[in-house]
Amino acid sequence: MDQTEWVARHAQLIIDELANPEEGIHWLSFADPDRPEGDQFLGVCIVKARGFLLAVEKARALGINPGGEVQGIEAPQDVVSVVAGIPDLLDRLYKTRAEAEAVDTRIAAALAAAGKP
Repeated sequence: MDQTEWVARHAQLIIDELANPEEGIHWLSFADPDRPEGDQFLGVCIVKARGFLLAVEKARALGINPGGEVQGIEAPQDVVSVVAGIPDLLDRLYKTRAEAEAVDTRIAAALAAAGKP
């Protein structure tokens, strides 16, 4: 795929995401594979968006995308409802593994309190 084809495909994927009426909660993880092992982690953020590409763009616009490679998952609906009740988790960069693990623990505790496994 040449650059023109890639840009066209990327644009179509964003258009498809914009057509999605529902916003999801996306957990984005950033890493730099060129750094030494054990030092590749750049951070994670949780953003609300209509799709993965829009979540990455939102993170960039908010200044919480530290660069590097990004992977992401969209949270299941039970997590979405819990995170919606903890708005301070959204739209910030967690720069260390300890911060990311603390967020994960906080979400797990909120799920348990809501009676969700």
